Amino acid sequence: MKIKLYRCEDSHLLQIPRSILDALNWKDNDILDLKIKDNKLIIENSSDDEMNIEDLFEDFNSKYSKEDIDWGKMIGKEEW
Repeated sequence: MKIKLYRCEDSHLLQIPRSILDALNWKDNDILDLKIKDNKLIIENSSDDEMNIEDLFEDFNSKYSKEDIDWGKMIGKEEW
């Protein structure tokens, strides 16, 4: 089966047919694991009910550079 990849701002969407979702017993709001193996995308239903911090930072390369943000002029009685 072939499906179309749709652009959505800075991401892309795959539209998975209901028949496939039913066959896999996937439901709305399930957490899915995405992996690349041998140049193929592997999608698996996660055994966890929610994402954890390790999943969120899995690809983090531990390089962080501080960025100063200009929040504009102070108004009111802010003190820093």
